[in-house]
Amino acid sequence: HLRYSLAAKQWTGFPYAFETIGSAMAGRADAYQQQGGMNKRKAGEDFYFLNKFTVLDHFGEITNTAVFPSPRRSHRVPFGTGRTVAEMLDRQGPYKTYAPSSFMELKQTFEALPFIYVEDKLDWEARLPPQMKAYLAQLGFEEKLQELRQHTRSFDGFRKRFFRWFNAFLIMKFVHFARDRAYPDVAVGEAANWLLKHLKQPIANEKDAKQLLLQYRQLA
Repeated sequence: HLRYSLAAKQWTGFPYAFETIGSAMAGRADAYQQQGGMNKRKAGEDFYFLNKFTVLDHFGEITNTAVFPSPRRSHRVPFGTGRTVAEMLDRQGPYKTYAPSSFMELKQTFEALPFIYVEDKLDWEARLPPQMKAYLAQLGFEEKLQELRQHTRSFDGFRKRFFRWFNAFLIMKFVHFARDRAYPDVAVGEAANWLLKHLKQPIANEKDAKQLLLQYRQLA
């Protein structure tokens, strides 16, 4: 699930798609101080913390080593890995993940950015897929778009500002928004093979979770 959802965000063209598992993060003390340290949220603090850094220089991934977090269940937090592990153990499958349709809408939207930058509302709005159109309307995107245009002199500048606003948090919110309205979760194996096909990678038995995991590890 985690590797599929990350690879799917990368496939959409989102430039700041990185894993946000707290036990697999490292940072310099001075950078930690400059960003105000770790927040005091009861859950997801690693997600919010890391996303402060993804838009900055000198951020990257280390893929030549491995971290093995404990797979223990936890009810300490209202959501997150530990609580999800507990729910998975109690439910005993089948395990589900975000529907491919949500990522397809994200990709279509990001590919439309050059047109959104220059076109009138009736034109750029017509390019949006249905759930994204409703989501952006809820966010007041028309007003935000005017602000983005006013503060940029080129498409590259507009794109950079857009993704600083439409960040990993808003992507997560959109995926949940689309799930609740139109695209319910699907089996992990089904979703994982769908993306492998679009990445032109070999697909595996949808029920062979280990083989799918090994294939996704090769993508990192």
